[in-house]
Amino acid sequence: GLPFWRHFHWGLFPDPEVDDPSPERYLRAAVAMTEHIVDAAGVRAGSRVLDVGCGFGGTLDLIRERHPGCRMVGINIDVRQLLAGRRLLGFTGDAATHPFAFVTADGCRLPVADASMDHVLAVECIFHFPSRRDFLMEAGRVLKPGGTLALSDFLMAPGALHTIAARMGQETLGDGNWYGHMARPLT
Repeated sequence: GLPFWRHFHWGLFPDPEVDDPSPERYLRAAVAMTEHIVDAAGVRAGSRVLDVGCGFGGTLDLIRERHPGCRMVGINIDVRQLLAGRRLLGFTGDAATHPFAFVTADGCRLPVADASMDHVLAVECIFHFPSRRDFLMEAGRVLKPGGTLALSDFLMAPGALHTIAARMGQETLGDGNWYGHMARPLT
């Protein structure tokens, strides 16, 4: 089976109401989300793929296994995750020998040439960004004509904004740095 760290996100659950908090269930859901996003993007062998908010590189590693010859870059603002990903994936020595590159960068300021990517992926990460709009503009800039953007995001249930905003405003939540940047006010 796949190691738990590989897919660093919640996931896609076939039946969210099932009461099964096991790590195996979360792992299956995380893999299902990754597969769903990669399939939705239409990634094929030989594609140029940018994974924004790549975590430890699990999505890119899955693509490497299933779609040979892809040229891939993983971007993450947290260099610690990229260093851990290199170690967990066994990347050693010359970076040119690795199946894909890791780059430390902001998802709202992509260090990627215009119209250079076939696919941009963002799996459960854009809620960390200071601006979804800026990310979407950047994704559009780096995609080739006809390229695809596939992402997953957290959205609030209808009527939840007031409750969530009040909860986030409470002092007891701390600074939230463990989770990532939370732009306020919520919109």
